[in-house]
Amino acid sequence: MEARLVDDFPEDPGWQFEPKWDGFRCLAFRAGDRVELRAKSGKPLARYFPEMAVVLRRLKQSRFVLDGELAIALRETFSFDALQMRSTRPKAASESFRSRRRRS
Repeated sequence: MEARLVDDFPEDPGWQFEPKWDGFRCLAFRAGDRVELRAKSGKPLARYFPEMAVVLRRLKQSRFVLDGELAIALRETFSFDALQMRSTRPKAASESFRSRRRRS
């Protein structure tokens, strides 16, 4: 379901609200060792966020589909600019991930 802009919150019973994160919608699929991250358009995202594929591979469940939001936290907020930078520079994202793994 896509969010849409309205002037007021609905007041009917049963409505729930959540914050709009400043991120990319992401569908994550896992089947055994295979993990895919996809944008709502179907564009593959795992090469931009390799650390997410690693984290999802570590989960106990071996088969699932998750629908969520990828966001990058910087200080007290989320940075859409940092997210866009990652999505236009997959090599830099991958190098940054490898560098962090070597240090840990």
